[in-house]
Amino acid sequence: MEDRVRTRAGRIAGAVADVPVFSKLIIIYAIVILVPTLGVAFIAAGSVRSSVTREVEESNRQTVRQVASNINARVDVARSVAESIAYSTRVRSFLTQRFSMTPYALNVYMNQVALLVNNALSFHTGSLYKATVYMQNATIPEHWRMFLHASRLADVDWYREFIESGKTETHVYPNTADHVLLGQNPDLRPVVTWISRIDTVDGRYLGLVSLDMLETELFFPLFEASDADRRFVVVDAYDRVVYSPTGRPVSEPPPGSLTITEPIQHLGLSVRADLPMTYLTQRTARASWSMILSSILGFFLSVALMYGLLKVLFSKVNGMIAAMHTVAEGDLSVRVPIGSNDELGQLAHDFNYLIERINTLVQRVVIEEREKQEAQLAALQYQINPHFIYNTIDLFRMQLELDGRYETADAITSFGKMVRYTMAGDSVYATIASELEHVRHFVALQKIRYEERVSLKIECAPELADLRIMKLTLQPIVENCVMHGIHPDGASLSVVVKIAQKKNTVTVTISDDGIGIPTTRLRALRRALSAKDVNFFSRNKTDTGIGLANIVGRLRLFYGEAGKFRIGSEPGNGTIVTISFPAAPTDKSQASAS
Repeated sequence: MEDRVRTRAGRIAGAVADVPVFSKLIIIYAIVILVPTLGVAFIAAGSVRSSVTREVEESNRQTVRQVASNINARVDVARSVAESIAYSTRVRSFLTQRFSMTPYALNVYMNQVALLVNNALSFHTGSLYKATVYMQNATIPEHWRMFLHASRLADVDWYREFIESGKTETHVYPNTADHVLLGQNPDLRPVVTWISRIDTVDGRYLGLVSLDMLETELFFPLFEASDADRRFVVVDAYDRVVYSPTGRPVSEPPPGSLTITEPIQHLGLSVRADLPMTYLTQRTARASWSMILSSILGFFLSVALMYGLLKVLFSKVNGMIAAMHTVAEGDLSVRVPIGSNDELGQLAHDFNYLIERINTLVQRVVIEEREKQEAQLAALQYQINPHFIYNTIDLFRMQLELDGRYETADAITSFGKMVRYTMAGDSVYATIASELEHVRHFVALQKIRYEERVSLKIECAPELADLRIMKLTLQPIVENCVMHGIHPDGASLSVVVKIAQKKNTVTVTISDDGIGIPTTRLRALRRALSAKDVNFFSRNKTDTGIGLANIVGRLRLFYGEAGKFRIGSEPGNGTIVTISFPAAPTDKSQASAS
């Protein structure tokens, strides 16, 4: 018996082990979810009644608050408009002065003061019905229904109470649209009136402004919120109904009803909602059954949803596994589609990014290897018998001295030193002193052509002479100053080289007083030099100028972000070039080689 049980258990375990992972997850999920779901459903059904009751009460309380808030907002609009008119300097000034029936006074009356009140009303036509200014100044003629004499209100009770109270604002409700009889067809629609007092700065009474809000418009949120089960009304401080959206008399709420009230600011009224108990009972019973049915339905839906999600998940996983196998075989062109931003999407993104990085690194290695070979070839070409060139230049110099052509011999000597400086040594760095000496030889060589028209001034502290600088940095810039800055009319050209150090940064400024660079050319030159892919082997004069692209490229290569290059120019006023780089002393071996 025991062996038979073990045999069957072994068969069941083997069968389960052969079931795909996808099916295992679905079965486990169904078992784990079913039992808790049924238990929670029946427990929740027992306590949902009280919970729904609280929720219904809070929901309706929020509704009452929202209705009251909407009414308050409309009252606040009336208050704001009334205050803007009452405190308007233009209105106060107009009501203070004695009115004279002149075109100017009428223009001010109709096109400024009356227009101000009319615009304030027009901008809030949805909330306000009518605006009226009651004037104490009897010299100002009345403007129909908008500007009236305050004397018309002498027999109105609320007016006398307002004046005697000394208040600056109040409200009147109930009230009619026409506060006093103005004709045979008075407007007797019920309104809520907001009143603001108009005084001078020193407190002298000028009148008042009244803003009328139609009762139906002001309390319209009650009509929107009311339905067959809920009744919304407006009550006074004694809980007496003063307004009902239906317009019919309202009876007292039945016993056991849920009553919720919320005050209306500034009016002394409140919004009241009456909810019968049948309303609450129906909703609690409905919620109980909904809880049970939704729990059962949710179980099946969750299983179906899990099935679909696992189906999609496993399809993505299988696709990524296939892509990884392809990459492992050496094909770096494959990419995994990114269909989402979840963990699988992030994994696919990182996998694609890894392949991109591998491709970039491979391309970079190929490019660096090619550039390395080109640099080695250039170095070998520069090393082809330089001593032959030196000796030839010395022969020319000695022959010129024998012939008595000493100026030309000095020029040949400067040229020879420049060639020797350029070709000698294996270091890419030199001292600032050797770079300045190289610039002096260049300017001396240029005097053969320009004689004394070109002058050079160097400002460099002695302690900066041994600092390290990239070789052949200053001479190409000075060469550009001479070649492109010389005046065609024969005027002299002055080139100034300043070298300074601030903290750990060396700044070299090379300026001239030449013809400068045209604005369009300077803009194109800056754009070319600021490009990330600038070719620092360039020698194209129409591109970035002789040697400038080379200098910018080497600054980026040797110093990175710490190497800076700036060029500025103004046509007719010369050009200034500034470069900066980290300060570093030159090794003795490099200094001796230079």
